Formats: sequence, structure tokens, C-alpha cells
Amino acid sequence: MSIKEYAKLAIRDFFIITTFVNIAMFVLGSIYRSEATFSYEVLLQPPLYGVFGTIPMWILYSKKELTVRQLIVRKIFQVITLEIMLILLTFQGQNLCADNLDEIISFAMSVFIIYVIVNVISWVLDKKSADDMMHELSEYQKNRQLRP
Repeated sequence: MSIKEYAKLAIRDFFIITTFVNIAMFVLGSIYRSEATFSYEVLLQPPLYGVFGTIPMWILYSKKELTVRQLIVRKIFQVITLEIMLILLTFQGQNLCADNLDEIISFAMSVFIIYVIVNVISWVLDKKSADDMMHELSEYQKNRQLRP
């Protein structure tokens, strides 16, 4: 896969991540900080998380086809990197304490759930694309065989 095609996938994943970050922020905010009010700056957080969420995606980039083992190892490394990056971004060191352990665990679980959802949605979209290409290819081959 070319780097340009991979960048298109990263952009697609950015929008999926941003959407689910909005949902997660609403759910976690309602549970842990329901009394909080925010300024307009909070609207920049989901796209920021989307950008940081796509950075570890580049761990999976390879010009060659990865083996299943390589893919699994890279996926594990990707999710660990993603969790660490986003926890540090969100809690910024000073809030990483035992008092916030419930919030940190909930946040980490939300990140993992969003990671799984993004991967499932990406797989469904990629499968649909592959199925469409296979259908077009079979139609092309069928039409080519019909011509003398």
C-alpha cells in the first residue's frame, strides 16, 4: 500500500475517532463531571484526540504485506502507545494519582473501546471495498470471456 493510500485511511480514521471521542466525552463527563461547565475551547478536544489517535496508526504502515504475527504485535504496540499518549495528554502528569484512578481506568477503557470500534468500522469499510472490487473483476472477466 502506498503512503498516499495509507494517509487516506488515516484521514478516514480521524473522523471516526473524532465522532466516538465526542460520544465518550459526553458519557464520561456525565458520569464524573456532570456539574462542570465549559468554554468553547473544549470543542477543540475531539479533533485533537482524533489527531493523536491517528499517530499510532503509522506503526502499522508497511510497504510489504505483514504476517499475522507481525500485525498482532504491531496492533498490541499500537494500542499501548495510544493508551499512554492519550492518558498523558488528558491527565497531564499532575492528575495521574490514586484519587483519579476510577477516571483514568474509565478513560483507558473508553480509549480501548473506541480503538476496537474504529478497527471494526475500518474492517467493514475495507471489506465492502474489496467485495466491490471482486464483483467488478468478475464482471470484467465474464464480459471478456463472452467476446470472441
